[in-house]
Amino acid sequence: MAVMAETLRRPTAPALPGAGITCASARRLARTVLAEADVSPGCVADVLTVVSELVANAYCHAGGLTGFSISIRLGAVVVEVSDPSPQLPQERPWAPDQPGGFGWVISNRLTDSITIDVAHDGKTITALFGART
Repeated sequence: MAVMAETLRRPTAPALPGAGITCASARRLARTVLAEADVSPGCVADVLTVVSELVANAYCHAGGLTGFSISIRLGAVVVEVSDPSPQLPQERPWAPDQPGGFGWVISNRLTDSITIDVAHDGKTITALFGART
């Protein structure tokens, strides 16, 4: 399978917080790439859920989003989400009286692997959905 990649990037210091990449725009881009690659409906659902969770977590916990990309490499789906915080994601204990707290757990369960690359200017989380196209 040929390598297909689409990337949506914005400067690391935007004029307005959150300018450019939203959960909706990241999901739209993901849908386009996955449709062109004829990815199975189950995999599409998993990828879209993880894209939503990782992008939302970047905004809620890491100071915003600095980059997003999705690609198909050798039959696997690769999603990369970058933010300006070097802090690693944390699983929060379940609290029935508090909304949320499941994004990182869900992302880990729906992917085949997740890696985190921390640099001086933030981190990139790479989610891999194995050969499930």
